Amino acid sequence: MTSEVRSPTVSVVIPSYNTPTEWLSQAVHSVLSQTYPDLEIIIVDDGSTEPVARCLGISDERIRHVLQENKGPAAARNRGIGLAVGRYVAFLDSDDLFLPNKLEKQVDMMESRPDAMLSHTSYQRITPDGRPVRLMRSGTLTGRVYPQIVRRCRIFTSTVMVRREVLGDKLMFDESLRVCEDVLLWIRLARESAIIGIDEALTKMRLHGKTHALDPSAQMAGLRNLIDHAIKDNPDLSLCFRLQVLSGMYAALLYWHLRKPLCAPRIKTER
Repeated sequence: MTSEVRSPTVSVVIPSYNTPTEWLSQAVHSVLSQTYPDLEIIIVDDGSTEPVARCLGISDERIRHVLQENKGPAAARNRGIGLAVGRYVAFLDSDDLFLPNKLEKQVDMMESRPDAMLSHTSYQRITPDGRPVRLMRSGTLTGRVYPQIVRRCRIFTSTVMVRREVLGDKLMFDESLRVCEDVLLWIRLARESAIIGIDEALTKMRLHGKTHALDPSAQMAGLRNLIDHAIKDNPDLSLCFRLQVLSGMYAALLYWHLRKPLCAPRIKTER
């Protein structure tokens, strides 16, 4: 008589590319220390020049390491989704952190709301050495938010949990894009169902030199991808709505274009 193998409830996908070992280790430990322990961690090394996932020195049977050639964050997350066995998939960038009760609160909310495909939370921006910078109340975005989410999507990837059963085919990260591929997926999911927003900072986002939020070029590329893939020729959106959204996005493009000659703000680290 063989015993039944039970799958974990949550699969946490962590894509990594040349992430400092200390940051990746902190990210992994923030998952392992969750108050909801029924989970697995899938670390996808996206072709780092010096793979670090196997050098973490963390021994836990819930961790799986995957190595692939560099294809970008969308392909790394899709690879993790393809390997996930949990009922829910949560995403954590390798330089960010979960607060201890993050997964527990999201699982509870999603169990109580079977109509929602996605949940997300507010988050705290921190410096490279972990000092708080700003609270981002993105979790106030909740309910049936399409098409308004096209105007401004405040969902941060490291706060997201999605039902694994809905991911696949068209509801995956667009691997042809290196910027804004996450936002486009959240928009598509919001089009299909209500989303759950939890207005509590349950994730920490680390700001540093490679953070897209501080990079004018990345912001401009993201806005162009939104225009091309979510707004232009979108039959769901009225002409009036598209014109309103496009005017705001073109103004934002001008703003980031004017900032481009300047260096991205440096976050000082105190030692």
